[in-house]
Amino acid sequence: EDELWTYRKLYAGVGRSLVTTQLWLAHSGAFPEFTRSSHDLYQVGRPGARPPERDQILLSDEEAARWVGRFSLRPEDLGTGLPPEMTVGMYNGRIIGSASPDDCQELLPLTASRVVTASNPDLFLVGEDEEGPFTSVAVEYGGEIIARYERVN
Repeated sequence: EDELWTYRKLYAGVGRSLVTTQLWLAHSGAFPEFTRSSHDLYQVGRPGARPPERDQILLSDEEAARWVGRFSLRPEDLGTGLPPEMTVGMYNGRIIGSASPDDCQELLPLTASRVVTASNPDLFLVGEDEEGPFTSVAVEYGGEIIARYERVN
């Protein structure tokens, strides 16, 4: 099992997502008790487009916790090409969005209710609730809202 994980990490580190996905499937098939862990969030450390550091802010634990949860794309937005489901979690003090086992990235806070994706500086997620956990998150691209995710309980 350790060897499978090592190869997954190796191929993920060089951007071979197809091989990484195949290894992930082999891993979960060979070890049925295997569950996705923070080790699978390999893309977090990869180099990529990020907004300048001065634009990022640090969120308090309460502010960051508002983002954590599972979200589903509204039915009317399924044609946008965005992942139908998204999970947001906190890992080592960073907000991580995950759409599938081989597609996760850091969400960099610009305000308490607005984050930018680490891989695309033009793609923003905007929490739409004044208080409590976000029940609706708008996806903004090029200054326009292109879709919305709703929290799944």
